[in-house]
This record gives sequence, structure tokens and C-alpha cells, in this order.
Amino acid sequence: MKSLSTKTLFTLIVIAILTSCASAKVAKTPAGNWNFTVTETPYGEIKGELNIAANGKAWTARMKSMGEDKPFDQFLFDSKTGKVTGSFYFQGNPVNFDAVVEGNTMKGAMSAGGSDFPFNGSRSAQ
Repeated sequence: MKSLSTKTLFTLIVIAILTSCASAKVAKTPAGNWNFTVTETPYGEIKGELNIAANGKAWTARMKSMGEDKPFDQFLFDSKTGKVTGSFYFQGNPVNFDAVVEGNTMKGAMSAGGSDFPFNGSRSAQ
């Protein structure tokens, strides 16, 4: 079995380091446009778009789905954990949102009427 030359070994180490650095630079910010799906709801599978923006240290969010454009009454982001939480009203009922941002994916749940509905989102290409 041939041994790796020092040059080849060095090249492999550099590639491994660069790859790990590139993956570490993925922002944990929720800012942007997200395509989402909420499943197991009384309405069936719901698809839509979630728009999130930073406004200084505060956050704003709007959900577009089922022919409606709903602003969140509250939207918070914890940069240490990647957790987002928020709330809005749909047809007069409070809806709570709880998810975690990991790179370009967001997973969590929408809660309404004592039930939780799985939420999955993917960041749209800008």
C-alpha cells in the first residue's frame, strides 16, 4: 500500500479545514424569505411564504398563505440557540409559532386551539 506524500496529506488537511470553516459561517439569522409547509392541520397541508426582517434589534415577520397576509404581533429570535418564537391571529384565534433555524432550514410547530402542527421551512434563494 502506498503512503500518502506529505504534499497530498497537507492538501487534504487544508481542504478539511476550509470545509469546516465554510460550514461554520452559515448564519443562524432567520432574516429572509422562507417557503414553508404546515402539516396535520384541520385544513390539510398548508403551504406559504414567511418573510422575516431585522429592524434594529427587533424582528418583524409576515406570513402569506391561504390568500391571507398576516403580520406577526410578536416575533423574537435567540441568536445563541437559533430559536424563533412568535404569535399572530388567524380567524380571530391566537396562533403561536416556535421553531429553530439551522442554516437554510427551519423546523418547529404552529400551535392553535391546544394542538401543535409540524412546521418545516426552507430559505428561498435570494
